[in-house]
Amino acid sequence: MTNGFDSRTEILGYVPVPWSFLQRLDEVPCDVFLRTGRRIVLYATTGTDPASLRDRASAGVDLVVRQGDSYLLRRMLTVSLDRTLKDTHTPPAKRSREAYEITASIVAQTFKMGRDGFDGDEAALVQETVDLLTNVVTGDDDTLWSMVASMQRQLTTHTHAINAAIFGVALAKKAGFSDIASLKDIGRGALLMDLGLTTLPSRIVERPSSLEAQEARALRQHPAIGYSIVTRAIGETPSYAHIILEHHERLDGTGYPAGRKSSQLALDSQLVAIADAFDLLTSTHGSQPGMSPYAACQQLRFGMPGQFNDELLRIFIDVLGGWPSLRIAS
Repeated sequence: MTNGFDSRTEILGYVPVPWSFLQRLDEVPCDVFLRTGRRIVLYATTGTDPASLRDRASAGVDLVVRQGDSYLLRRMLTVSLDRTLKDTHTPPAKRSREAYEITASIVAQTFKMGRDGFDGDEAALVQETVDLLTNVVTGDDDTLWSMVASMQRQLTTHTHAINAAIFGVALAKKAGFSDIASLKDIGRGALLMDLGLTTLPSRIVERPSSLEAQEARALRQHPAIGYSIVTRAIGETPSYAHIILEHHERLDGTGYPAGRKSSQLALDSQLVAIADAFDLLTSTHGSQPGMSPYAACQQLRFGMPGQFNDELLRIFIDVLGGWPSLRIAS
């Protein structure tokens, strides 16, 4: 599954935009170009009816926009995402695939920016995006499972963030979190929990199991760094910031960055910690395949005793269908 913005064109100053992203908009939000080989040709200007691009897109011609217009495009993609999620005439599976791909395109750029690029506008864009997903995930179960089926399982920072947000909101709903503001905070915190990783060298992020002591210490600071980035960008401490700070803490005090224990950890942070760990265990890392959901739940429950909230973990296993269903599917 593509994330929509392909690094092969970024080096030329342009990023691709699939037709499926534009077709639900009322107008083209910025100039759109055609890419044929090495040539970039202006085809549609700002305000053009997106339908005028349909034939070119159907013919397999790449549609691209200037790198500098990517924020404006992503802002408009939230409109496309909202309309996609509300389109009851499209089968849930197809609708969820489109929604996931649009979300990935919006969020991927956030994680490419790092500390310096994340500002108040970017925070607002990400919050709006995850809030739209939260509204849907807290709806009917068919939509939730269609979203789960759409998840990308090859681990990247932004797709892991989306997956953890979906799992986290689903778990929160099942655990009795009924206030929509609290559910949105869980989605926001989960989506931005790894923003601090963007400040670390890729060699540290990509091989966390074989780090030298100094590298491991740097990795363990990413929750605190992410907390600082988000707080600075917004200009105040948002209500979900503690989730970013605490998502790697463990009830027995073995987590990081502060080694806090159960009585010191917010319940929503404990919840996101389970969603985070589960998605990491079930996602493919490079050439290493992820665990089955059954094996991952066994690892969380029995291989990491005392680290996670037992009641929340039990509820999460119920969300996934329960032990018998997980065993049969493994």
